[in-house]
Amino acid sequence: MDFNVCLTTDDAGLLFNGVKLPWWDQNYDALFTISDVWLIAGRLFHLPGDYLFRGIIANAPGLATFLELDCSAIGDVASGLISFIAWFFFFIFWGIIMIMLADHS
Repeated sequence: MDFNVCLTTDDAGLLFNGVKLPWWDQNYDALFTISDVWLIAGRLFHLPGDYLFRGIIANAPGLATFLELDCSAIGDVASGLISFIAWFFFFIFWGIIMIMLADHS
């Protein structure tokens, strides 16, 4: 499974005056600022939807064509909606686990 199908120079890192920028420099200004924190949070939020879309694009091109998915869908509204649902169920699941563990103590 090749999930690197939609990687760009943004994901791979850019050169700034001949030096490759670190992963945490998300806006490529060669500084770590509050803007980078916001961009990192956005990428983490979109992780489930982006992972799903990259998997579909890489491994089911017919389905990707039918759903009109391409690399521009990464980090888009649809990815955000899928990610919101995934994170919602993730936190509900862990909340239930924590309640069950608290009841057994």
